[in-house]
Amino acid sequence: MSNAIFRKKNKMEVIASPLHFITYLLRALETSQSLENTIRTYLQNENNDICPQLKVFYSKWQSKSLDKLDFISSDKHYRRAIFDILVMGLSGKTIYPMLKALEEEIIIACEQEIHTQAAKLPFLLLMPLLLLQTPAFLFLLFGPILQQLKEAF
Repeated sequence: MSNAIFRKKNKMEVIASPLHFITYLLRALETSQSLENTIRTYLQNENNDICPQLKVFYSKWQSKSLDKLDFISSDKHYRRAIFDILVMGLSGKTIYPMLKALEEEIIIACEQEIHTQAAKLPFLLLMPLLLLQTPAFLFLLFGPILQQLKEAF
């Protein structure tokens, strides 16, 4: 997956970065890499909008001061779920099934967001039609009439 998809600043990016991170985690866990090593590698190789929070999380975990996830805003529930799962994983619990379920939930949310944006397109494309084509049509319609009136007087 190209990183250009995740760089565009819109609502979709809020969902796409966690999905990218979960997919990366799942692929790494499937190849038997450790969770800590995967997080470290992700932070070295990627630079999207989840990385600053992941850096804070990782530094708090290393300093053993990870008592609250107060660095994540309350409206970003997918990110909070990811970090809750990471806490469980770093404490030695199995997280693969939870990550898989969260990935499916985020994919469904992405599809819903795409459908919502696609539903808005006809109305958004109607504006240039009204602003550009309607005056041209009125000019074609009333142009000959105005010309005949001009010639008559």
